[in-house]
Amino acid sequence: MEKFNLSERVKNGKQGTQFVYVLECINNSSSAYDQGLEFENDLQRVSFVLDSFKKSDYPDNKKRIPNLRDRLGDWLSGLPGQIAIDYENYKIISIGQSWGYCQTESKKDQFLDNWFSMVALRLLQIAEKVGYNTFNL
Repeated sequence: MEKFNLSERVKNGKQGTQFVYVLECINNSSSAYDQGLEFENDLQRVSFVLDSFKKSDYPDNKKRIPNLRDRLGDWLSGLPGQIAIDYENYKIISIGQSWGYCQTESKKDQFLDNWFSMVALRLLQIAEKVGYNTFNL
């Protein structure tokens, strides 16, 4: 199977911009830096984050939060070192505005409320595109 490098192939559109943001956040993570990791492709990036999620996700979480996207978003809201996503409201709103969201105060609030869930969704979508098996997460 050919390695699918999403950051090389997706350049345009909101979703593509969001994919690139998530992948860059993995590249810029403190854990990757501390371990001296240089990722060769997007599968390695996704594996780095989702394997860490799998190891840290204790069994009771599946009962408390059965939906994978919600569970991953909850984990991301704890700011794991494997992905350097923005967490300050003003930065998140700025990102939302650059992506074409956040035109009104209510849209800003909605974007903030859904931030970690949206990042989780994009991460899972990237995982599917690069062939990472999320079945056992």
